[in-house]
Amino acid sequence: MSVSKNSSQQERSLAQQQLRNVQIEESEKKASASAQAGLNLNLFGAISGVFAGKSKKTTDTDANGKSHSVEDSQGVAHAKGAGGGTLNAIGSAKADSMERERKLEGESVDFLGIEERK
Repeated sequence: MSVSKNSSQQERSLAQQQLRNVQIEESEKKASASAQAGLNLNLFGAISGVFAGKSKKTTDTDANGKSHSVEDSQGVAHAKGAGGGTLNAIGSAKADSMERERKLEGESVDFLGIEERK
């Protein structure tokens, strides 16, 4: 019975030595981005108007023969206008990235004992 205990202890010792010789490097990188943009501008308008006017011209002659003219004018204007506008904005974007890397360096470990020994 002591032979089997000795043998299993040697196997454990050998496995622990092999595990000590293995180096593990792990790295993980993540990236993320997001953006939103968009613009829409609409303007509209209308105008209407009416103009009316009248004028009157009178000419007077003096006793010495000189003429004198007077013009009388009147005008009326009416205008209506309407306008409006709309502004809309929309947009979206998204990006993700992830990278994982794992490196094992050192001797390989045969826990099951099925590989051939060199």
